[in-house]
Amino acid sequence: MSDAPDTERIPSGGLLDPRPEPDPEPEASPLVTSRGTTSIASGVVEKVSKRAAAEVEGVSRVTSSGIRGLIDFVRPPSPAEAGVDATADVGKETAAIDLSIRIRYPLPAARVAEEVRRQVMRRVQEMTGLVVTEVNVEVPEFVLDRDLPGVRVR
Repeated sequence: MSDAPDTERIPSGGLLDPRPEPDPEPEASPLVTSRGTTSIASGVVEKVSKRAAAEVEGVSRVTSSGIRGLIDFVRPPSPAEAGVDATADVGKETAAIDLSIRIRYPLPAARVAEEVRRQVMRRVQEMTGLVVTEVNVEVPEFVLDRDLPGVRVR
């Protein structure tokens, strides 16, 4: 053993320093700077999330029913947002997102949901500067091609 009280010998003959390395400085957020802060509204994150989810192949663009359908009748969603619902909990530098998506049958729900997570996280951070801590995906239904508006099945 070495005379140094803070270290111990390791088999290769070197010294092992048991003190942990200091954490590197965290990356500066683009939203909180020395010149001020930028706040992103939850509605913005929800809209970006809906569009990002709709970009994933297999996410169905269908019309809504029930109360959502009535709201959509009065103020129709853009084609990119139809079939996707989103809510976001937004903090100063982070966001947590809940999505409800309809998936085209017979695509595997787990694979489509994982691709949606990746796409939403990437787009929200790219567009807003927020770090997305989680994306929870609910799949309320699978949609057959024949159920889609304007699609004819022979």
